[in-house]
Amino acid sequence: RPKVCVVYNGVDLEWLNSPEVQKPPAVHKDWKIILVVARVSRWKRHDVVLAAFESVARKVPNAHLVCLGARDDDEPDWWDELQDLSLRSKFSGQIHWEGHCADVRSWYRAASVLALASDNEPFGRVVVEAMANSLPVVAMNSGGVPEIVRHGKDGLLAEPGCSRSMAEALLKLLSDEPLRLQMGKSAKQRASFFNMDQHVKLMIRVFEEAAGQN
Repeated sequence: RPKVCVVYNGVDLEWLNSPEVQKPPAVHKDWKIILVVARVSRWKRHDVVLAAFESVARKVPNAHLVCLGARDDDEPDWWDELQDLSLRSKFSGQIHWEGHCADVRSWYRAASVLALASDNEPFGRVVVEAMANSLPVVAMNSGGVPEIVRHGKDGLLAEPGCSRSMAEALLKLLSDEPLRLQMGKSAKQRASFFNMDQHVKLMIRVFEEAAGQN
């Protein structure tokens, strides 16, 4: 028997899909929202998303970038750098920093796509959460993300650290609504693999096998 068994984190899909959750009232119905859900730390690479958004907004006038996540108190200068980049952008009016959000579900409902530019994301819980809400994902082809997102099925994987690659992926989804909806449907099905019940069953199996070997 193998000595190592991978058990993925479990996500409460029932909570995510609660029917009473509504879109944020301030969001215009015509917006195409690129959503980022991540603590504002350097390794999350918000700068890559901002650079990609410059290219996207030129071709998709109703694109908006919404960033959810608290400032990293260990890296306050990084927050300041990103705010400066956003303010100097030609599309600053379409870039929204919402800070910490206790309940992100309404934003998942409002978004068109989730973007994650982390250098080396270990797992990517927000990726599963977004997929459970029928959002295709554009993320980096690194870390644990490729084990969640099937490139070309549930979303698109970009070259790590490359804003051009991310922009191309975002544009492909935002400019092709049938493709975006198709990938969103596939993403929702894929997310069911990471439900909490599956996680618990696999953990029990690991414990039972370990106990049997001993």
